[in-house]
Amino acid sequence: MVLATAGVHKLDHKNKGSFSLFGRIYSLCERIQKYASDGGRRTFTFLIVMGLFIYSLLFATIHNRTQADLIKNTPERYNLLIQFWKDRGYFKHGGLWIWATDKNAQYYWDPPKADEPVIKIYRSYPMGYIMFANIAERIYMSITGKFSNTLMKYHNQFFVLLSSALLGLLAYRLAKKADMPPLQTMLAALSCQLIYQTFPVNLFYFWEVCPSTIAAPFLLMFILLLEDIYHEKNPSRRKNIYAATCGFFAFYIDPPTVGLFFIFLALIWILLGNRESFKKNWHKITIYPAIFAMVIIAAQLLIVKINFPNAELTGSGFWFRTGLDGSTVYYKDHWALLAKRFLWGSGLRLKLDVDWRFLLYGGGVGLLVFILGFHKYIKDNYTAIVISSLLCIYFPVAFVISQGVIIHPYFFDAYLAMPMILLVFCILPIILTKMSEKWNGFILLFSIIAFCYSFVQLRAFMVAYPIIQ
Repeated sequence: MVLATAGVHKLDHKNKGSFSLFGRIYSLCERIQKYASDGGRRTFTFLIVMGLFIYSLLFATIHNRTQADLIKNTPERYNLLIQFWKDRGYFKHGGLWIWATDKNAQYYWDPPKADEPVIKIYRSYPMGYIMFANIAERIYMSITGKFSNTLMKYHNQFFVLLSSALLGLLAYRLAKKADMPPLQTMLAALSCQLIYQTFPVNLFYFWEVCPSTIAAPFLLMFILLLEDIYHEKNPSRRKNIYAATCGFFAFYIDPPTVGLFFIFLALIWILLGNRESFKKNWHKITIYPAIFAMVIIAAQLLIVKINFPNAELTGSGFWFRTGLDGSTVYYKDHWALLAKRFLWGSGLRLKLDVDWRFLLYGGGVGLLVFILGFHKYIKDNYTAIVISSLLCIYFPVAFVISQGVIIHPYFFDAYLAMPMILLVFCILPIILTKMSEKWNGFILLFSIIAFCYSFVQLRAFMVAYPIIQ
């Protein structure tokens, strides 16, 4: 009897210990939720921590590659360009992409070797999208004396992490404005972050950096800052400076995409924002930064022509990029923007045949539901500005330089994924929750879908790039 009683007391003690442990975990989760519920720096800090957790898992699994993998799948043109700048002068060559001389060579876009002259200079992009990689590698090379291919991988995926956290923060703010409970608000944010960080195109950036890799976080920061600017005639000088800085970097990194976005932003601001604020602030955060960036780009071209007067400025021209050359080699008409999305990787040593119609069509449904239910369920102009702005990052450039987008979808699909993810995993479940009035489980349901779909995306990437043992 005494032994039985002692056994019961021992079991009760264990149960109490278990409940105490769960109680501590629950209490910790509550404290984290309260800490990260401001929709500002604390929320962003929490999302960065979660992003770092996903980042670590990715590098421990699908990005944990053998040397044979790295050699086979890494296009080294930008790696070689950074080393070229170090050996032969960054400023001397205007910080531009210097090509090898023979266009018929297999890798003609690689920079010249040590004994080769500078004959061709790429004029279409100012190479702003590898400036941070260049800085990081130059610091590393000054310490170790050698270039790090691994550092480039960490750099590329860090910018994906940053974009994912910012997209999550944007989702958090939109859900909070829709008066969703704190836990549901955070679930929506984490769902958007997870899907974007595991989006196959973003996973592909492990191998090579693209303009959208680096421009995306600056564009997302710019849109986040609009919340304090679009409706105020006299926003704080600090907010305008921050927005102008983000606008400058985004434009310098990807001039055609961001230039068209700035133009359409004016229309969005006039229709959905405060017109007095537009008159006083739009040019300060778009036109002035774009002019400053264009002056730097012009200076780059001038410097390189002074130093190499016989060098040829090369790159795709207006007629080719827009498809107005009449060629049907790459696509027949603009419907290919939809049809060709799933058949890409042509040329440039890239491969990624991935079908992401779930996000694309789901985003279309979400957009339709958003338009039809806006006045009844959302009633917030900033949400409309966010969705419209994100859509205008992709669609104007896709239709204007359609042939360029068809040939290089890995440059542009990451832009399109941002509004699609926000519509599917934030806006759609919010509106469904408000429509039902009886069930609050839609955001939880979509969070479960996000978790499951992230493995679909991981699988798609691994099919394209299986690990070589």
